[in-house]
Amino acid sequence: MPTLLEKVTWSGLELDALWVGVHKYGQEDWDTILAYTSLRVLKDKTPQDLCTKWKEELHKIISSF
Repeated sequence: MPTLLEKVTWSGLELDALWVGVHKYGQEDWDTILAYTSLRVLKDKTPQDLCTKWKEELHKIISSF
């Protein structure tokens, strides 16, 4: 488990699963996304990991305008 100072790495498959989970369950239901069996690729992530990565993804989208 990374410390607060270590950056959590994400594979392309994990990032795709995050997008699918947010589309299906919404932006704040991290525990449900992690429990969804089709998204087991996220099994090593925490709800905080998902939340942080999702905020990064949104920032990328917003800053591209």
